[in-house]
Amino acid sequence: MELQARETEGLEPPGACFRLLEGHDAAIYAALLWSSINYGNMLITGSRDKSLKVWNVDNSMCILTLRGHTEDVVCLAASPNNSLDPLIASGSTDKKIILWALLSGKKVLELDRHKSVVTAVAIIQDPDPILISAGSDSDIICWNLSNGSIIRFLTSHIGPISSLVTSFARIPVIVSGGDDKTVKVWDLRSGALIQSLVGHNSEINVVAVSSDKANPIIVSGAADGSIFVWDLLGLQLIFPLQSAKDAYINNKSEISSLSVTDGIFPMIIASSWTSTIHVWDSKSGGLLCVFSGAHINRVCVVACGRDETGPVFISGGY
Repeated sequence: MELQARETEGLEPPGACFRLLEGHDAAIYAALLWSSINYGNMLITGSRDKSLKVWNVDNSMCILTLRGHTEDVVCLAASPNNSLDPLIASGSTDKKIILWALLSGKKVLELDRHKSVVTAVAIIQDPDPILISAGSDSDIICWNLSNGSIIRFLTSHIGPISSLVTSFARIPVIVSGGDDKTVKVWDLRSGALIQSLVGHNSEINVVAVSSDKANPIIVSGAADGSIFVWDLLGLQLIFPLQSAKDAYINNKSEISSLSVTDGIFPMIIASSWTSTIHVWDSKSGGLLCVFSGAHINRVCVVACGRDETGPVFISGGY
């Protein structure tokens, strides 16, 4: 029910929570940071209370509360930061995807072709607006957002898909992970499966990608607490995060969320079914710090971005 904001620049002081946002009536399952020159810095959150909230990051005020789902809101996506008419996509355990106008909060479109929980959504501009969604029904669906029609289905996963992200670092690709213990990389434009990355011994809960065009990485986190770092260009394992074994595997704690930062401080930020958050150097794999004490229960989601102070990350949970 709480969102914690922490400053990451220099990672000092470690573990310091400098902002607390409260407003949801139940656990927060999804969060993303969105910013633009025209509209400033916003945070969008989705909750077990069936609602979405849009927050002004700079003053911590809730701008909008969006209601329309009949069950938990578990995943979110937003239009690229330079969009003139930005959209939010929300996915739910009610099997539906709802498209919202970010600025007005009005419902734009409702999509209901998934046969089970919608677990992940992404919005891209290529050059037309496209929505990509994944579900527990093992389907990935690409949608034309201009009219809500389906472009194609991507089918290769065996069992539920837990996470999905996109990258334009190489050719435009979709990266997905699921209960079949594989990370799959797809050609976004043709829908062809490029590679299945194998190495995890447990269900994959979450995947994330960096935006570094020179050396882009995929990071995957699994139900057994393992975290793997993959080369997105070479499509091979770089290294597993060895210290994740002590942090998560030995404590039998699942990875619940991952976020990757680039620039001066390239980091991997991970949360699990504990109240702690771990931060690693994404280049060396070294553990940088552990954030603890702000959450008193499970942390469900972490998201990285910037506010007026510099780089920050947001964490949300029970």
